[in-house]
Amino acid sequence: MGHRNEQPTGGDTPSARPTTPASMTEAVRGLGGVEPAALVDVLGVGPEECILSLVKEHDGKLPQECIVELLPWSAATVSRLLSDIEEQQRIVRLHAGRGKVVFLTEQAADP
Repeated sequence: MGHRNEQPTGGDTPSARPTTPASMTEAVRGLGGVEPAALVDVLGVGPEECILSLVKEHDGKLPQECIVELLPWSAATVSRLLSDIEEQQRIVRLHAGRGKVVFLTEQAADP
């Protein structure tokens, strides 16, 4: 009789709960259409920290194109976020061929 308020066991899936991923690269693969502003709610970090973590995981350098491919945001949004981080002197972007490579500055590499 008290079955109205019971939740079916199939609705309580692990994907519905926040998890701690082994790496930021792994975490962003499952983001879907999460907007940058909602990233803190999903991963516990803001978009800028997410990008910095991605670059750190790739030995402090990562092509901007790879960052765009990893994240579920437009190239323009990623570029704007990278510009903000660059203004804070936490990264440097250098031209490499037709694209750019993002490097951590020493300030960003040391926690």
